[in-house]
Amino acid sequence: LVLATGSSPFIPPLAGLKTSTPGIFVYRTIEDMDAIIARAATSRRAAVIGGGLLGLEAAKALLDLQMNVSVLEVAPFLMSAQLDQVAGELLEKRLRKLGLSIHSAVELLEVLCNEEGVRFVRLRQNGVESFLEVDLLIISCGIRPRDE
Repeated sequence: LVLATGSSPFIPPLAGLKTSTPGIFVYRTIEDMDAIIARAATSRRAAVIGGGLLGLEAAKALLDLQMNVSVLEVAPFLMSAQLDQVAGELLEKRLRKLGLSIHSAVELLEVLCNEEGVRFVRLRQNGVESFLEVDLLIISCGIRPRDE
């Protein structure tokens, strides 16, 4: 007997990170894409949490929509599940040339929002805490099996 219950996007347990907040999205369905494109029309700064294959795909799509895009990855290099460190660093170099801002080995501390939606991601990188201003935030941190 096989029960195929599907999967749900993983949302990291991060203060202020709620997909019900305007401007915060997951990247899974065509409806998600339509909502992201609609928000991008009135936004300038975006960030993608997750430097895996789908996260990088989302980041490139946002770049194609003429947005300033940052990729936030907790691992020391991009696509760490598929690549070794040398390949991950080469990929990062290439993506920077395209215009993406890459933040690897980053610790995400909190997402700050107001009545209009997402506004900042507070993070720590190399021991330095900072705020990244965003109008749009995509969560691409993998999936978890549904077991309900």
